[in-house]
Amino acid sequence: MQRTPMSLKTPTRKKYIVCPGHVISKADGTRHYISASKLMELYDVAPHECIVIENWPEDFVGRRRAYEDLIILSPRDDGNYHFDQLHKSLQGEK
Repeated sequence: MQRTPMSLKTPTRKKYIVCPGHVISKADGTRHYISASKLMELYDVAPHECIVIENWPEDFVGRRRAYEDLIILSPRDDGNYHFDQLHKSLQGEK
């Protein structure tokens, strides 16, 4: 069986847009900066599945159509980074 070299494999499709930034915690009212790598860790997603947009929303506006099927991951003031909660918030549920 012949193996395909890693460099020739189809690249992994991106699933997430990671938007690092500041958030004010609901728990204690303090302001925190959450980096892209920390967001990926908190949401438990692989970096190769992500596109990082540092200057949100300015860098996103011109690319909205290209990214419309991706899930946006950003800092949350409630500290809840579980996907079940993320899905509910995307659906407008509480």
